[in-house]
This record gives sequence, C-alpha cells and structure tokens, in this order.
Amino acid sequence: MKIARFIPEFEKNFKGGLMPNVYYLSKYQAMRGHKVAVFCFGSPAHEKIDGFDVYRIPKPRRLRFFLGRKLFEKMGEVGFDANVIHAMNPMSLGWFFPFSNCKAKIVFSLHNSIFSWKNGIAETIKDKIDSFNFYLLAKFLSKKSDVVMPIAGFIKDELISVGVSKNKIKVIPPGVDLSLFRKISRKKNKKFTVLYAGRFSR
Repeated sequence: MKIARFIPEFEKNFKGGLMPNVYYLSKYQAMRGHKVAVFCFGSPAHEKIDGFDVYRIPKPRRLRFFLGRKLFEKMGEVGFDANVIHAMNPMSLGWFFPFSNCKAKIVFSLHNSIFSWKNGIAETIKDKIDSFNFYLLAKFLSKKSDVVMPIAGFIKDELISVGVSKNKIKVIPPGVDLSLFRKISRKKNKKFTVLYAGRFSR
C-alpha cells in the first residue's frame, strides 16, 4: 500500500508535538512493507528517514486554505500515487483540499478537543478566534474524510454531537514504543509511582 502522510512540518530531530506520531507510524508502516511518504513544508526538499521519504515545499501563505492543495500538488509532482492520505491535523488538509479531485482514501486524525475555545486551552481573544476556526475546519474535514481517527472517546462524542457519522469514526489512542523502556522489578505490595508529563487540557 502507498501511504501519504500530511503534516504542516516535520523535522528529523523532532522534540514533540505530532512529529513523534508521524515518525513512528511512518517507520513501522515502512518496516511492514508499505511505501510511505511524508509531505510538509520546510527544507530540505527531500530526504529519506528510516525507510520512508519526506518531501517538503516552501511554506505557503494562509496555511489553513492552501497547505493541503500544495501538498497534494507536490505528491503528484514526485509521482507518489497514494492509496491513502493520512492528515495529522486540520491545517494539513485545509479548506480547499476537498476540492482537489483526490482519488485516495482520506484518513483524518484529531488529537485534541474540537471545542478548545471552551475547554481551557484558548485564553486570549486571538486564541479563541483561532480555536473557533479550528473547530469549523475540523468539523468540515471530518464530514469530508473517509475515516476520522480521534485519539480519545470524548473527541468521538464531540464529533457525533456536530453531525459526523459515528460509522466513520475509529478511536485509536496514541501508541508506545515499548523498546524505549526497560522493565523494572519491584517487590510485591511496594508503592509504584508513575510521572506524567503533558499538557493539562483535553
């Protein structure tokens, strides 16, 4: 299978955000024999990372409108005939992508609440406007995509509440590469402490 992954940006030496998701999904799908290419903006224009290709374009103006179309055009330019396009957030498809005459199946991931302006993330007026724009775009793309993959059940409930068919929603929580962790032994009934480091929001 040929899988194109759309994301606004991807760096080889990533530190966080969606980049670890992109890296591990792409790496393991390539290890399983799939042909995987990541499309984003930035530089260099092309590089190979652990079995998958990364193609980059110059950053377009007005990302929420044009990024998806530009990435789709880049995909055609390099001759990557994808069976599936996996978009990692709303901006990576944008408002104009659904009119690109794309024949690939569209899989759309959502990693946070679509109601972020009222769930504690947005604080300033600008944040609230951006969050509302995110909500409108996420709702629009969820209805246009073939499969929507939120990372948690509460996001599925939010999508259903705004009219997205529950039949196209598949909840897939973030994974863990167990090889990065060592097993620890502990005595029975001894207290075990886990530290969580993350964003305190939905």
